[in-house]
Amino acid sequence: MELLPAQPTDRLFHYTVADVAVFNILAEGRIRLGLYESTNDPAETKQKFPNLASHEDDLAHLEQFPDAAQGIWDEADWWLRRRVKLACFTQDFDLPPDALVGDAFHGWNHPAMWAHYGGGFSGVCLMFNRSRLLEAFDSQLSPVGQLFAGPVSYPTQRFSGVPVEGWDVGQIVHFGLDAVVARYIETNAQDLFFVKHHDWAGEREFRLVASDSSLLPLYLDVRSCLTGVVLGERFPIARLDALFEVLADWADVDVSQVRSHNGRLLRMPATAPVRPAGAGIGPDGSVTERLNALRTAEEARAAARERGKEVSRGAVSRLRVGASQVQQEMSAAHSVEAQLHEHSMAIPGRKRRRAPGVPGENVEFEWGWIAVVSSAAKPGLVTIVGVALQLVEGDLLRLHCMAQEELAGSNGNQTTELWREEREVGLDVAVAAADSLIESVLARIRSGAVEAQRQSGNPST
Repeated sequence: MELLPAQPTDRLFHYTVADVAVFNILAEGRIRLGLYESTNDPAETKQKFPNLASHEDDLAHLEQFPDAAQGIWDEADWWLRRRVKLACFTQDFDLPPDALVGDAFHGWNHPAMWAHYGGGFSGVCLMFNRSRLLEAFDSQLSPVGQLFAGPVSYPTQRFSGVPVEGWDVGQIVHFGLDAVVARYIETNAQDLFFVKHHDWAGEREFRLVASDSSLLPLYLDVRSCLTGVVLGERFPIARLDALFEVLADWADVDVSQVRSHNGRLLRMPATAPVRPAGAGIGPDGSVTERLNALRTAEEARAAARERGKEVSRGAVSRLRVGASQVQQEMSAAHSVEAQLHEHSMAIPGRKRRRAPGVPGENVEFEWGWIAVVSSAAKPGLVTIVGVALQLVEGDLLRLHCMAQEELAGSNGNQTTELWREEREVGLDVAVAAADSLIESVLARIRSGAVEAQRQSGNPST
């Protein structure tokens, strides 16, 4: 990369998966510095064994460490790997204006990074202002401990990942192992954290490194540093709403998305998803206010239904008895056993009870049943007779009965209404009216009215 006429910019990029970007970094306004031992480079995740030096007078002090040298290495390992945290970024470079592909070295334009760290192109690449990020890093975390920042180098030849300078046993005794390791980190930070095997060179990494006394990750507020969000080509549509919702709290953040075209990655503008049609239907007012109003309406409906059920008990009881009679008559008329089901099909759609709180006729209670019988002579033909009642406005009883046929076909069921009847009476004559309605239905069945009307093709009302 040094041989190319590329100039570093003041931008840094951070690849991550969609949910971490949306629900953690952007929602919380901070980025995590994870544990050094959690990187994916074995040279960094494994324990290191620096050289140990000692004066003859200090050899006796080794006895205070279990297994002598190994004890020092094991204890120091807690400081060297588990108390060091880092955040990783990708550098950004501009090529000369006459370059064939001017954005080839831009931080978002790395397919391998998208594949390895960006959720296989379903994640996010966050763009930061490098200068502001370093300022935030220094101002927020310098009170915590040692801070280091810079680009990673990738030499083609490297003898060891452990600096030649080691630890002196005498210094460990007089200053403490933690202080010696902290000084070791301070003087060798470049070799420890900013040099990697040349196979990693394609990542063009830039690191923020912090060392403190805690074993927990550190967090850096990046609200003043984020300048852009680049979505992967496969970023899930289901996360777009949440992404733009959290970005509403961020200022001047550009949102774009990479697209693959003829083997190149292009960065295109991205916009917030269009709100579904109907999402804004409804009155004004807060969701809480309207939700409470809906609950009140449902509670009132439940109370009215219980009252209606009670005052209609007598009529319902007579209709239940009548249902058994209708079942027997239909079974006899069609030579096939009829089936009974509770259903309010007999009520016309335009007169059925509205949902709680919706303006319209106040139907406190409705109930019904249907008797269904299949034709033995014509497969797919079903005859349905139904009876139902409604209690309207608390004192008006509306009774319904109907008969229809349904013929199953390849394009769905074909429905033919054979007859329908409706009566309105007061509660004082509800029982007698229910008996009368059942008699009317039975009379139609006994006289063969259902079959006759079907054959004539002239349904009556």
